[in-house]
Amino acid sequence: MRAEVMRYPVQAPAPPVNPYLLDQVAWELYRDRRYREADEVIRQVLESGLVDAAFLFHAGLIAYAVGRKDEASVRVKQALSLDPRVHSR
Repeated sequence: MRAEVMRYPVQAPAPPVNPYLLDQVAWELYRDRRYREADEVIRQVLESGLVDAAFLFHAGLIAYAVGRKDEASVRVKQALSLDPRVHSR
């Protein structure tokens, strides 16, 4: 029985995603002009389901940088509706 357990190792579950940390990573990638990478990371932030003005604002600027102008406009408007001063943080 022990041999079978060793033959089929159980994978450890993935650690939980921290959207705040991922947002910071995405923003640093954006600031380094690594827009495609930033876009991949900010999508994970948005998929977390947590609604935050800074997340939406960053997502909007990143979307604009990768050419998704309509999405960018929507995201920035959403961010400003949650916090009109989000751009000054």
